[in-house]
Amino acid sequence: MSLVMDASALVKIVIEEEMSGEARRVLREALASGYEVNVPEIALAEVLNALWRHRVMIQDLSEEEFKGALEDVLILWSKLSVHKTYMLARQAIDIAVKHRITVYDALYLALAAITNSVLLTFDKELKRIAEELGITTSPETM
Repeated sequence: MSLVMDASALVKIVIEEEMSGEARRVLREALASGYEVNVPEIALAEVLNALWRHRVMIQDLSEEEFKGALEDVLILWSKLSVHKTYMLARQAIDIAVKHRITVYDALYLALAAITNSVLLTFDKELKRIAEELGITTSPETM
């Protein structure tokens, strides 16, 4: 069994947001069970951008919290199985066009489909489309 984490889940793991506890629980359980935890390579840029947004635009992270979250992301990143975009491109673009979503979001769906993984997401639209595609999602309820 394996898990795909989207950027919304990764952000919840490194900063305190609604449902952060649930994201951390699912990741802990996956790692404890020996699951492979997968991400597309775009996820790092998306998470870094979210951290930047919280620090600069929303201003809800102190400098210390921001730097701590960055270090946590980089430590976590080293434990993940990172997948190249070009390996997901054909399936992702098909999903993006068919479901009228961004290619960024479609990359997570394509990776979950290709690796037969559970998708950890807190994005309601992504969760809905994943379920249409027969991809199991977590958390079960939001």
